[in-house]
Amino acid sequence: MSLWTERRVVTLKERWAAGASASVIAAELGDVTRCAVIGKVYRLGLPDRPTTESNRKSPRQLVELQSDSAANTMGDLEHA
Repeated sequence: MSLWTERRVVTLKERWAAGASASVIAAELGDVTRCAVIGKVYRLGLPDRPTTESNRKSPRQLVELQSDSAANTMGDLEHA
């Protein structure tokens, strides 16, 4: 018996297109792992989800942005 019934594949496609993560989809489907969802997405040839601004930046850039944000917040507190 396959875990991937027609209904589950439809749900996977709908949730993937809506931008749900593999972890979220796995939890919603139940009895399937995040890795199984990723594998099925790959085998179905579903497109990658659009990248967000945060995952386009390198880890170093993200740390710099967080540092700048924290410095700005501290500056706001000093002037309050």
